[in-house]
Amino acid sequence: SALVNFGADGPAAGGGFSFTADAAAAMAALGLQSKGGALSFAIVGNSLIGYVDNGNGTYNPIGDRTVLSFTLDSHGNFTFRLYDQLDHVKPAPGSADDNTDLVAKGGSINAIDFGSVIKATDGDGDSVTLTGKANVTVRDDVPVVNLALTGNSVVHDETPGAQGGTNDVPAGLGQLAMQLLFSGIANKGNDPDVAGSGAIGYAYNTLFTYSSNTGADEPSSKTLSLQIVGGNGVLSGLKTTTGDGILLFQEGGFVVGRVGGANGQAAFAIAIDGLGGVSVAQYLSLAHGNTGSAN
Repeated sequence: SALVNFGADGPAAGGGFSFTADAAAAMAALGLQSKGGALSFAIVGNSLIGYVDNGNGTYNPIGDRTVLSFTLDSHGNFTFRLYDQLDHVKPAPGSADDNTDLVAKGGSINAIDFGSVIKATDGDGDSVTLTGKANVTVRDDVPVVNLALTGNSVVHDETPGAQGGTNDVPAGLGQLAMQLLFSGIANKGNDPDVAGSGAIGYAYNTLFTYSSNTGADEPSSKTLSLQIVGGNGVLSGLKTTTGDGILLFQEGGFVVGRVGGANGQAAFAIAIDGLGGVSVAQYLSLAHGNTGSAN
């Protein structure tokens, strides 16, 4: 009501505010979407309802999926409610938490102009619309990840069992599972300078726990993955005991350290699971700088 000065005529009887006659059609023409479904609109009492139609052509609060409502009383008070997600334009990397661009017909809009379908009428019947005066901005919901380190690390003994405090996977079902997990990695290539076939051993430990909440934007999926900073082929900083530098490569869900390039012999491979556990397979002996320490 603060947006309108009714002047000497005062507001129409009852307050003077109402939806325009074409409010539902005008809002539908925006082309808003929810989960890929186009929003239809209907006037129900003093509310403008946005919904995804189940195919019957009219609003059915039981069968249709209600997405939003905009309730307006005759004195100009309004309430906007969001019941389900509105589709946002895919944001630029790093800007998802500031994204307000909604998918719309012909592109996008950064706010819903409900003022364009609100009419203010004075005492003798003159009226104006409030276009641009009552905008609702919907900020994109982004996943929230809660991660806590366990304080553990993954320690592998190149001679399994020789030292305590390791996380080596012993022979048996555990080792068989590791062999299946890392099958096919070792023999991708054969660097002539480095001998070795099959894994020296495996180690596993849980490094962190995590949960996530995607908010309104369901359905969702969550995966944990490994990524190499700098991309494929960067030096790991590690060498084999024969002096070969080890390069890192992303291979499916693994990070693999290889000698001699992308087709070289694997020195080690790292995998991550959905529970925050990290697995390591070692194929070649690694050079240790401190030769005076047995660790």
